[in-house]
Amino acid sequence: MNQPAVEQAVQKVLSSRIYAQVLPALVQKIAVEEYQKGRKGNDLVKAVKTRLHRDWGAFSGSSAKVNPAGLSDGFDVDAVLKSHASTAERLAVMGALYGGIADVCPDAAVIWDAACALTPLSLGYMPWHVREYHAWDIDGHAIALVARYFAQRGLPALAVTADALSYRPPGKADLLFLFQFLPVAERQRKGAAPALLSLNADYIAVTLPTRSLGGHRAGIAAFNEALMDGWADASGRKVLKKEIIGHEWLYVLKGP
Repeated sequence: MNQPAVEQAVQKVLSSRIYAQVLPALVQKIAVEEYQKGRKGNDLVKAVKTRLHRDWGAFSGSSAKVNPAGLSDGFDVDAVLKSHASTAERLAVMGALYGGIADVCPDAAVIWDAACALTPLSLGYMPWHVREYHAWDIDGHAIALVARYFAQRGLPALAVTADALSYRPPGKADLLFLFQFLPVAERQRKGAAPALLSLNADYIAVTLPTRSLGGHRAGIAAFNEALMDGWADASGRKVLKKEIIGHEWLYVLKGP
């Protein structure tokens, strides 16, 4: 492998305004994979950026413009949540979403949140008495916002910039969030979705989109339902809840 060519592509991607906040190790991994497909030079850079946009950039919205250091105590959490596509479209149904999870998982003192984006900032909508909230994502800027929020709420500093396909937190969770991530994970690496469902958590709450970011449905709900039904069956976990809330499927699983 031409290591200098890969490193050059990585540096070009990370020097761009949009992708400067992405975990460098992930950019490196994608660049190696695309180089091995025969892509070089500008084509290699373009291929890496295309994958990052598809799996991350299309959702990040304007959250990168929010300065973590400028978030004073009592800042407008909803305004920040609106800056990211996933939490923006979920905002109107936050109470129903977390209430639906709490119906079958009434207590959750330790929460894990894989590929979290800005979801931890919706903690105020959650009905649980959370003692630890462990959040991780490839977006270093989002993690800085989450870390600032945790500090203001007096929670432990458990926000980490990491690749959800490989990162495994210590201990065990009462509840694991896998919001809007399983289809992305499986596209990135076959078998990643079942692996995430095997994380050490008593309950897992999964959401999957029922439409595209542009609002198009075109069978997306049925397609993702079929995917999730298969992953749930293979996981050995029991599905306690399955319903559409807002524009997402919600699955809550327990066990095995």
